[in-house]
Amino acid sequence: MLRSLNICLQMFPLFLSRRSYSILKQIREKIITHPVKIDPDMQKKLERLSLLSFQNEQTIKKVEQTIHASDIIHQANVDHLEPLYTPVETELCPLRQQDTVSNEDTLSVKQVLQNATRTFEDYLVAPMIGKRESQTVEKMSSPLVDRLLLRFNNVKHRLEALLEICRTHEIVCLKENNEYDDESYRLYGPHDSDIEELEQCIISISRLIENLQQEQSSSDECHDALNYPLCDNDWTFESIKQLDEDIYDNHDEQREATLGVLSQLNMLLFNETCNQFSMKTADNDESDTNLDSCTLIPKSTAINLLDLPVEVLLHICSFMSPFELTTTLAPTCFYLANLILSNIPMDLDVPKLMSFFDVVHLFSHVSSVRSVTFTDWEQCVSNLTWAIWFDSLARNNPNLHTIRFHNILISPIVICLIVEYFPHCLQTIIFDPQRNKNYEKFDLILPLLGDNQIQLKNVTASYQVGITNFGLLQLINNLNTIVDLKLLYIDIIRDETMKILCDKHQTHLEKLEINGTELTDESINYINQCRKLESITIEFCINLTGSNFHLFHNFSHLRELCLTKIPNVPLESFYILFDSKHIFQHLILLKLDECHFIDDNCVRAIMTM
Repeated sequence: MLRSLNICLQMFPLFLSRRSYSILKQIREKIITHPVKIDPDMQKKLERLSLLSFQNEQTIKKVEQTIHASDIIHQANVDHLEPLYTPVETELCPLRQQDTVSNEDTLSVKQVLQNATRTFEDYLVAPMIGKRESQTVEKMSSPLVDRLLLRFNNVKHRLEALLEICRTHEIVCLKENNEYDDESYRLYGPHDSDIEELEQCIISISRLIENLQQEQSSSDECHDALNYPLCDNDWTFESIKQLDEDIYDNHDEQREATLGVLSQLNMLLFNETCNQFSMKTADNDESDTNLDSCTLIPKSTAINLLDLPVEVLLHICSFMSPFELTTTLAPTCFYLANLILSNIPMDLDVPKLMSFFDVVHLFSHVSSVRSVTFTDWEQCVSNLTWAIWFDSLARNNPNLHTIRFHNILISPIVICLIVEYFPHCLQTIIFDPQRNKNYEKFDLILPLLGDNQIQLKNVTASYQVGITNFGLLQLINNLNTIVDLKLLYIDIIRDETMKILCDKHQTHLEKLEINGTELTDESINYINQCRKLESITIEFCINLTGSNFHLFHNFSHLRELCLTKIPNVPLESFYILFDSKHIFQHLILLKLDECHFIDDNCVRAIMTM
C-alpha cells in the first residue's frame, strides 16, 4: 500500500523538498483541509494491502500526516521541486505479525518494496471470487457433472416424496367424503392431473440422470457422443465439462485482454483530462493550474494501472457496462473484483438478450448478489440449464436472499433445484404474473417450497393457476416461519385456511395481503391473533361486512392498511374503524378504494384521527 501511496504522490503535483518544507506555511488558509483520520475499517483494508501493521499508532500517524500534506498542497504549483518526505522513504514501520518475512521487527523501505515486487503478480491472478481455500481440490474431486448428478438425484427423491403425499391425501379425502366432486377437487386438491404431472417430472429427471451417467462413463475418444445435445438448450457433456476449465483455467488470456481494454480506456481518460485543462486555461489565463500535471495520468500500456487512485479507476470503469465489468474486468484480480463489485448494483435482472451460456459466466464472476430476477425468456429454459445456472450462482453468492420469476415458465423440478441449492440463504421468493407462460399446476410448487429445512420467510404468488388448499396448507404447515405472505387473486382461500395460517405463524407474521377470495368476517377474528402485523391488505372479498373492523385497533404496529373494493361494508363499520378514541400512531398508508358507502363525515373522522 505504501508503495502505491508513494507512486500516487509522484503522479500528482506533490513536489516539495525537505529544504522547502516551510512552503506549507505560505499556502492560503482557505485551501487547507481538516486533518485526515484513518478509521478502523480503512486501517484493516490498508493493512490487508500492505505489509505494515496498522495497529501501531505511530505508523497511522505518519500515514495520516502524509495524506494531510498531500491534501494541503494538491492545488499549489510546485514545479521543479523534489518529492516530499514520505514514511516509506525514511521511516521504519513494524510488520504485520501474520506476515513474518524477516527475523527483525522492522524492515527498511528497500526490503518492503522488494517483497511487494515478489507479490505483485498476485494482483494479476484471477481472484476466483467467492473461492474457498480448498477450491482446487474440490474442482478435481467434484467436477460440475458430479455435482449436477447429486442434485438431480435429490430432486428425484423430493418429487417421489411429494407424489406419495398426493396419493395418500387423495385416498383420505375419498374415504372421508363420498361426494368428492369437481368442486371439491378445485378447493381441496390435489387434482388427478397433478399426480400425472409429478409422474412425468420423475420420468423426465430420471432420463436426464441416465443420460448424464451414460455420457460420463463414455471414453473421451467418443467425441461425437460427448457432443450430443442433452437438452433443448444445446448443452452437451463436453460443454458442461468445459465450463470448469473456462471458469477456472482461462484467466491468463482474459487478463491480457482486460488489461488491454484498461490501457485503451486510460488513454481516453488522459485525452479527456488534457482537454479539460486546456479549456480551463483558455477561460482563465492567470490560472495557476499546471498543464504538465495531466501527464501524471499514466498513458503507457506498460504501467501498472492498479497503482492509479481509486477515483481514477472508477472513472475508467464508467466507460464499461455493468455486464462487461462483472464478466470481463472483475475476474482479473482481487483488487479490481472488490472495487467493482462494491460499486455497482448487485440486484441483477437476467435479460432475455443474454444466451444461456452468458448467464453461467455472469454468475461465476459475481459474489455479492443479493437478489436475482429471471424475466422474459422467450425460449424455454431446460431443467439442465436451470441446474447449471443455480450451481454457478450458489457457489459464489452465499448471501443470495431473493429470487423472482417474471413471465418465465417454471416447473416442480426448478423449485426442487432452488431448495437444493439455496436452503440456508434464500428468504424471499416472488412469482409475478406469468402472462402467457403460466404454469397450470402451481399447486405442486407450494408443497415443494414448504420445507422446514430452508430459511424461506417471504412468499408472493400473483395470479397463479391451479392452486388448492392442499398446496397452501402444505406450505403453511411445513415452513418454520412466514413473515410476509402475499396471495393475490387466489380464490380458493377460505376462513379455515386463514385459521391454520394465523395459528401457526401468529408470532412472526408482519405482512399479509389477500385478495379475490371468499373470506368472511370470521377471518378477521383469526387475523386478530397476529399482533405483529405491520401491513394488512384485503381486496375483492365480497363476503366481508365489516362487523368486526374494530379489531384492527389491536394492531399497534400497523403502518399500512388497505381495505379496497369491499362493496358490502356499511358506513357504520368505517365509523367504528376510525373512531376518534383510537389513533393509529404508525399508520402511513391508508387505501379505501371503491368503498362506496364512505361519506364526508367519515373522511373528516379519518383526517382528525
